[in-house]
Amino acid sequence: METGMFCIECGQKLPVQAKFCWACGARVPNLEEETVASREETMTTADVVVGETVSASPQTFVDAEPARPTPGLPVDAKTAWRMAIGPNWDYWEPQIFGEVDFKKNIAAFFFPMLWFPYRKLWGWTLAVFTYLVVSYVLFSIWAGYVVESGDDEGVAAFVSVVLMVELFARLIFSSAAHEAVFKRLSPDVDALVKHPRPDNDDLRTLQKRGGVSYVALTIALLLILGPFVLVLLVLAGLA
Repeated sequence: METGMFCIECGQKLPVQAKFCWACGARVPNLEEETVASREETMTTADVVVGETVSASPQTFVDAEPARPTPGLPVDAKTAWRMAIGPNWDYWEPQIFGEVDFKKNIAAFFFPMLWFPYRKLWGWTLAVFTYLVVSYVLFSIWAGYVVESGDDEGVAAFVSVVLMVELFARLIFSSAAHEAVFKRLSPDVDALVKHPRPDNDDLRTLQKRGGVSYVALTIALLLILGPFVLVLLVLAGLA
């Protein structure tokens, strides 16, 4: 983050375009005066007194990557969502604030069993796991019947149905992925934004519920790769 000044009240590093210190709320001097209308985007006119500190306005981070919000000061919606989303915020921001529709997620299409636990969507993780198990069992039974019958038309039908079911299921996972994250975190973000004086516990709760889980990703990866590794080890032992 490019910085070019420090707050004269608390010494906090600030972006070059900052009008107020996000840490203590003090007005940054020697900058071109803003109009009241432009300030109303992030603070109420009742909070603004030229030359004095802003004590009740939400913390705003001027398009730069924010430091951790200061406990005891209000948090604006953009900062709260940035905390909740975690990695790849620039990709998520226009979707969260409605500038573009929720995009289909390529990772959720090809690797749903990895992406959903990575994003802490436990309900969707269970749904994906259930789908994979049920489809595997049903398709295995059907495949055994087709092989035993030796019917070429049955083989073609089996392959067509498997491909269509897989495509349909993965399109659902891909289309629902981002909206699922948004719906899951919205109540927590709203609660933090409406909190007049959020403390450290409030900030930690949002970060804990949001973001990503590398532990869950690792466990899911081991569950997927584990059987293949086990088979390879058995084959290697028999060779």
